Amino acid sequence: MAILISLLALTISLNVVSPLSTPTLAQPDRVIQQTPEEPADSAGYNERGLSYYNERDYENAIADFTSAIDFDAENVEAYTNRGNAYADSGDLDAALADYSAAIEIDPEYARAYNNRGIAYYALGQYDLAVEDYTQAVTIDPEYARAYNNRGNVYRLLTEYELALADFEKALEIDPAYTRAYNNRGNVYQDMQAYDKAVADYTQAITLDPTYANAYHNRGLTYAQSERYAEAAADFDTALELNPNDTAAYYNRGKVFYSQAEYEKAVEDYTAAVELDPTFAAAFSERASAYFALKQYDNAIADYDAAIAIDPSYPDDYKYRGNTYFELKEFEKALADWEIFEKLGGTLEQSYSILRDRAIFLLTATPVPTETATATAVK
Repeated sequence: MAILISLLALTISLNVVSPLSTPTLAQPDRVIQQTPEEPADSAGYNERGLSYYNERDYENAIADFTSAIDFDAENVEAYTNRGNAYADSGDLDAALADYSAAIEIDPEYARAYNNRGIAYYALGQYDLAVEDYTQAVTIDPEYARAYNNRGNVYRLLTEYELALADFEKALEIDPAYTRAYNNRGNVYQDMQAYDKAVADYTQAITLDPTYANAYHNRGLTYAQSERYAEAAADFDTALELNPNDTAAYYNRGKVFYSQAEYEKAVEDYTAAVELDPTFAAAFSERASAYFALKQYDNAIADYDAAIAIDPSYPDDYKYRGNTYFELKEFEKALADWEIFEKLGGTLEQSYSILRDRAIFLLTATPVPTETATATAVK
């Protein structure tokens, strides 16, 4: 089955999928300034580029930062800001080139190291990200964002003590740093220190009541602690603040499923797949809810969709096989269980019993029906 982005279907055992809590990276450092209408020099183009950037008009922002560089090839802010625009428009290679150019011009420019670290993080090059964040805090020991960002990398590497130390340092520098509370909560959640995780998420929410990610993460922690009412309430708030939070719909759906509220679970999984049609786990979990509702054809359709997205996930074959068994399509059930095992799965005893039953029903010789013969009475 699927996984609670981290909760846990024989109705079909309730599984749980895990983007768990989402780490919140500090955004690349930027300078927000007013825009001169007609730039006359490098600084003017850089300022207007920032205005375009803040409006998410990355094409014009990049053009103006480029003009700023043309005027002054040593303008490290223009290189760094153009790197931010490239990164936010998805061109991480160009972003890395610009951050590196800024560092070459000014090897003591901590902001460029931090932002290059964010690009390496996005590319999964975690060792390089750690190196850059470390260089940033070496240059500027009061750089809370860089400590926060390095803590996120350490968390992904399961270096939890190092991660906690970085978040604590960030909070020592800036006690009102909501992202650091959220991210330290993520580490505590990974460590199953749920009370501490809840405390950090709650502090983040206290500092910023509009912080949707903290509500979502606290809801996930409540769900893992089987505090389902509180989890549902937090997912509700997260979705009020961010109606496009796919993971919040998915995780609230798992809470509803765990409470046998299958219709509500179907609604939330449907919202999740409408927002992200490639979300295989949401199709799998909606199939489980349909199975529980005995809507077997709908369940088959959802398992088909999940398998089309990710053919390598064994459990979808196991549970689709179970659904085919309920529909008395025994050959299809056996075929799916065979695929499940080929993909490395091991059928539990309950499924082995179902498989034996399916084989028996396919191979048993039917007994002819006897027809009563009327006896004439004279």
